[in-house]
Amino acid sequence: MATIVFATGNQGKLREIRQILRGTDFEVISMKEAGCRSEIIENGTTFLENALIKARTICQETGCITMADDSGLVIDALGGEPGIYSARYMGEDTSYEIKNAELIRRLEGVPEEKRTARFVCALVTVFPDGHELTAEESFDGIIGHEARGENGFGYDPILYLPEYGRTSAELTPDEKNAISHRGKALRKMRDLLAKEGEVKLGAKVLVVTDTHGSVENFKKAVEKCRPFDLVIHCGDTQGEDDRIREIAGVPCVIVRGNCPGGRHLPEEEIVTVSGIRCLVEHGHMDEISWTDYLVREKARAKGCQVAFCGHTHIPRVNANDSEVAVVNPGSLERPRQERRKPTFIVMTVDRNGSAMYTVNTL
Repeated sequence: MATIVFATGNQGKLREIRQILRGTDFEVISMKEAGCRSEIIENGTTFLENALIKARTICQETGCITMADDSGLVIDALGGEPGIYSARYMGEDTSYEIKNAELIRRLEGVPEEKRTARFVCALVTVFPDGHELTAEESFDGIIGHEARGENGFGYDPILYLPEYGRTSAELTPDEKNAISHRGKALRKMRDLLAKEGEVKLGAKVLVVTDTHGSVENFKKAVEKCRPFDLVIHCGDTQGEDDRIREIAGVPCVIVRGNCPGGRHLPEEEIVTVSGIRCLVEHGHMDEISWTDYLVREKARAKGCQVAFCGHTHIPRVNANDSEVAVVNPGSLERPRQERRKPTFIVMTVDRNGSAMYTVNTL
């Protein structure tokens, strides 16, 4: 198990990252536990630059994989203030009660539609060999006319979330973690870290595709086959990839489909499961509706032993080729096979590195 030093003294952040990385091959320790003594000077001009400064400094001192974040409140009507100076706004020793009151005062007379604001989190992981992973997410709302709520901290009481009818400080911790800037960035980073090494021997993988926004059916599939080590989604999430990651609770590999939503996702990914190199794509660009040939040859050219794809909404495991197996889990939302039942596949790898694929129905 590899060790990650998290460059913070905030125990709340440590608990959150440990919870989200549970089940991966990484153990998270604090700067204090790592014996860090470096002075960190955050003189960057963006959240990402400051996060990188922290992570690079601690990585250089400890020689360990290091993770760091920088976050703050961005208010559009104030030209992005307080931004990267959120913690230092009006002085580091000034209470947030005073800071929040001052920001509300500065927005007096500003109409609702121009009070837009967001929390931003830039999260980075720096490796001793010099390569780096980055994830940046936001948590949008408007600045309220009064501070409300006792949960959270900092500027939470003044960021009002219209879709919830509450401020960030009025959400429960679980509600906030599911949609917050830091929670989303941590889940994205967890998925990036999963690709850094192999999923362990004896792995169990939930393989799905074409959920088309049906997180309820995905949740049923998750409940039916827990525990597992990884989720592979072959596309057409209909924009619900964050909810899928949240429900899965383990690293997820998710690619783009051919339907609206999820355009920010990659067209294909490669992940190694217990020594088995796997290509993940939706399949529509490789004529998967008519033949396996193109996706099989692409997987072969990339040194993969398995090609996971979707698009047809019909489950199929074609392992006749001794070099490349083509696996399609069907659809959890719009099945087209004869029985018309939502399907998914469970991939299990034994201790000898042999894979088995089981088609399951809801």
